[in-house]
Amino acid sequence: MSFIKFSKIGAFHNAVKYARKHAKLFNGPVSFTGSVKIHGTNAGIVVLPDGKCLAQSRNRTLSLEDDNCGFARWALQDEVCQVMREFAEAVWKKDGERPVVIYGEWCGPGIQRGVAVNELPEKQFVMFAAGAQDDEGERLYIDDAPLLEMISPKLGLRSILEGPRWTVECDLLDAASSSFAANQINEFTEEVSKKCPWGSLHGIEGVGEGIVWRPTSPKFYQDSDLFFKSKCEDKLSGLHAKKAKTSAPASPDVLAFVEEQVHQERLKQGLDYILENYKVLSMQYTGDFLKWVNQDVQDECKDELEASNLTWKDVSRHVNQKAMTFWRREVSKI
Repeated sequence: MSFIKFSKIGAFHNAVKYARKHAKLFNGPVSFTGSVKIHGTNAGIVVLPDGKCLAQSRNRTLSLEDDNCGFARWALQDEVCQVMREFAEAVWKKDGERPVVIYGEWCGPGIQRGVAVNELPEKQFVMFAAGAQDDEGERLYIDDAPLLEMISPKLGLRSILEGPRWTVECDLLDAASSSFAANQINEFTEEVSKKCPWGSLHGIEGVGEGIVWRPTSPKFYQDSDLFFKSKCEDKLSGLHAKKAKTSAPASPDVLAFVEEQVHQERLKQGLDYILENYKVLSMQYTGDFLKWVNQDVQDECKDELEASNLTWKDVSRHVNQKAMTFWRREVSKI
């Protein structure tokens, strides 16, 4: 009950696919708002009804003895916990006492590489969502506008709402509307790629990672099945059309899939998973790394496989080969 995991966020075509699967729920365009995707490590602070605060990473509860990039050491300070309790108390007055979580990205020097936010002078916790547990213990998302009132730069506590926002409107059941929205999203994401808006807020020039999109239409507000991300190394389209079937997938199609989907960002996320859970890169964790990469590709790239008329069996060996080459190179640097 103390760990409240943030939703896994897919790509735009996952939102389209979800809408087509549940078409009866949709009647006309859905509005989406995008915020800067910050390249750090996913984190959260849970406030229990008794006022106790817990720190968590994407995958587990943290402690001072078993931390992740120093987040628990920062998050469990009395001053930080007091701000979180005040937010939780406001939620409790409205919805009753239940575990409340504030999600954010823990970013700054030493956490990641290659983007503007790594040049921040000090680490920050950039809040981007708030959630709670319902009476059955299921996660639900709540109004995150009050996160803007929780900013405390001296503590390193910021809100993603300080940054720019982007909006698109899309009829997810209409192919032309989806394609038009995808083009808009690509343009916005390309701007972020060239100049990270969050870095610019702090006087830092450099590349950004992308944009996270969430529905803002009242009917679907905070529906996590419609969350999606647009990353700077990707190009979006609507739900891909199937290719005509052939007797056997051509090798170039397999290689093209692997090149596009087993990209550096995905592989680096796999490294982050190993470091978070095992604290060190070592060949003894090769199986864990490959398992993570395989599962992530299978979870997020089903539609790309289908669009290319490929099966997991067709590409799995090549996915593993590319992941293994990357893994060996990274471990050899230690």
